Amino acid sequence: MRAARDTLPIAGRFEPGRIQRIDEPLYPPLSTRVELANALSHRDNAIGGGSVGLAAYDDRLEVTSTGSLHLVLSPEDPFGRHESRP
Repeated sequence: MRAARDTLPIAGRFEPGRIQRIDEPLYPPLSTRVELANALSHRDNAIGGGSVGLAAYDDRLEVTSTGSLHLVLSPEDPFGRHESRP
């Protein structure tokens, strides 16, 4: 979280009647923490050199993790009803 906090962009804004700028993370810290926690807890530790990646683009934040979907899942399945397996 510290690396994300220190490197992700900050959005600054001004409100009418206030002189001081309001700085807020571009991505909500709670959402970022949940995504990183999921990536860490669901990565495949059996893969040597496995890692979790965090990439910030102009229009999105991507969190990647080593491993693959369970054999019974397709990439579209997580968007519908499906069995949850650890």
